[in-house]
Amino acid sequence: MDKIVGELLGPFARRLAASASIATVTFWVVGVVLFFWLHPQPLPGCPSGGKDLCGALTGGWARAVPLLACLTGAMVLSYCLLFSQATSATSVLTGADWPRWPGRAGRWLESKRRKHTKRQAALTPPVRRAQAGLRWFPHGQPGHVVREAEGDDPALEPTRLGNVFAAATQHVRDQHGMELNACWRHLLAVASPTEITNLEFASRVLLGHAQAVLWLLASLFWVPLLPGTTAKLVATAALLWLARVFYRRMCQAAAHYCDGLETVIQAHAAELLKRAGRSVSLPSQRSLRLRRPAG
Repeated sequence: MDKIVGELLGPFARRLAASASIATVTFWVVGVVLFFWLHPQPLPGCPSGGKDLCGALTGGWARAVPLLACLTGAMVLSYCLLFSQATSATSVLTGADWPRWPGRAGRWLESKRRKHTKRQAALTPPVRRAQAGLRWFPHGQPGHVVREAEGDDPALEPTRLGNVFAAATQHVRDQHGMELNACWRHLLAVASPTEITNLEFASRVLLGHAQAVLWLLASLFWVPLLPGTTAKLVATAALLWLARVFYRRMCQAAAHYCDGLETVIQAHAAELLKRAGRSVSLPSQRSLRLRRPAG
């Protein structure tokens, strides 16, 4: 799954390098300011009694400033290098490389959600929302981690975002007999400038939401600096709620991106197959059977 995300979003990720670097610097600056503001060095010599920048720079903290600056600079540099590749953030959120037990728990929860969505679609047809949600689940079983043979269904991933990409992979394979990450390079060559621009815009929205989710989760690092238990609990709840909101938006953006991608592939299917050295063929009966949402 991380390979698919890298193939699909990699060409557009470099445009987010500047914004990711700015976000990194802002994150650490806010943390340092919060640290000195809430933990000043009180000194009678300062007009405010040491409860401001004067107390921080002239008191005992002055000895820690050079070390803190070096540490912050090193962390800023490392984070800039890491988050300049925005696809790495998205790959983490797909859950494909999660440890064994968290991954297994996530796949179990996603399997329960898929069954619930399928029951909704079957009990009260047509339920457009349920059918649209069912579209973004692969047919693979939760226990499958990778495909064992060509033509097997993509595995059910442990997160909603991962299943959007897995379902898109299955749609392209069933309809056109192509691997999504393999035909992507050819797609950039045959797509029109307008189509590439639309995909690039959709990818920026998706990767921007992924960055927002990770930065909101990283902001939990500063919560212990807040005074009082109530402030810590409120800040934690607010950050987790915002992360959930942006994660849901990110999944919607991923579905929109994959919809646009499938539309472009449909428009250039013959040319893509020709470039791949394969003849144009209709989907097999097995593929048509797999495409049925209630199957």
